[in-house]
Amino acid sequence: MAVRSRGGDPVWAVALGIALLLLLAAGGVAGAVYFAKTSFANRTSPEAVDAAFAADTDSAALVQAMQETYPEDYAKVREAISLSARRGASPPALQAQTFALMRNAALAHLDELTQAPHAELAAFIAAESRMIEALEADDLTLCARYIMRGFGPGEVLPPDAKIALAEMGVAQWRGAAAGRDRPAKRKIGAVLPPRDAEALVAAMRRQGMDDRDLEVFSTPHLWMRAAPAQQCSVGKWLVAAVGALPPEQADRVAGWLILQKRLN
Repeated sequence: MAVRSRGGDPVWAVALGIALLLLLAAGGVAGAVYFAKTSFANRTSPEAVDAAFAADTDSAALVQAMQETYPEDYAKVREAISLSARRGASPPALQAQTFALMRNAALAHLDELTQAPHAELAAFIAAESRMIEALEADDLTLCARYIMRGFGPGEVLPPDAKIALAEMGVAQWRGAAAGRDRPAKRKIGAVLPPRDAEALVAAMRRQGMDDRDLEVFSTPHLWMRAAPAQQCSVGKWLVAAVGALPPEQADRVAGWLILQKRLN
């Protein structure tokens, strides 16, 4: 039997969707990476990779943040893409490889991101909230797809969502670097403490979640079959609720959610 809060909500309700909700860190950020250019067929040096990244106005700031904060990770990405291009990889193959390389690089620094100071962690959460709101306003199906599994390589985003996603990527790399250089030393366990789970569910209710939404969200087979509008709304409420919690609690919950990425 599920443990329930005094208000009747299962304290683990928000956790049930985590294996599906690719809401934080690498799952969404990697969706910004559309760097495979047809010009690689003729210009395959590492410098050509740099030029292609810089020319992508949607993602240039994200890549610059990665270069500045984790130069060794960036160097591995550019060398791998350059090598594949020299070996004749097609543009779609380069795009898929870039997506995977950037995603794996981001996943490697989740622990550091969880220890980012509050300002940097809050900036990451705020950027994701803006992105989900933009998706909800423009394309509910795409919004639901992001909530349920994250973006894949080649995903086409509406302009406002694309901007917010790039901002989210910048915030992720700079947040991870801040957590590395100025760690908050917060303790994040394998299980979300009941008081934090209860506060998160209560905050989601204040964002607009009702009893039926909670029932669907906390019942896997219902959640998988929910309408795109409901999946999008619940995901939006979840991220907004994290940002609405008191700072220390928000940071613990965000950190715990981020670490769930390792389970996917």
